[in-house]
Amino acid sequence: MLVNVIDRRENAHAASSVNAVLEPAWRSNGKPGADQYDVFTDEPETDTLYGLPLPRVFEAANDFEGPVTVYIYDAGFDPAAPRR
Repeated sequence: MLVNVIDRRENAHAASSVNAVLEPAWRSNGKPGADQYDVFTDEPETDTLYGLPLPRVFEAANDFEGPVTVYIYDAGFDPAAPRR
């Protein structure tokens, strides 16, 4: 169930192909000002999606039973790649 979207795209108008990370919303419970969600461990920790249209990303988030935060990235950015 989609409950939050964090848009990290440089081009916020490109929606036909994006990369995204779906993460349980409870993982943000410790952040200042965050809404609080019950810990829901029956689903994967994260799911990384590549090259999907934005509506399909939202559909995938809504397929989860628990609350999900979606982080959206430009299609050329790999959110799973190690950072330096």
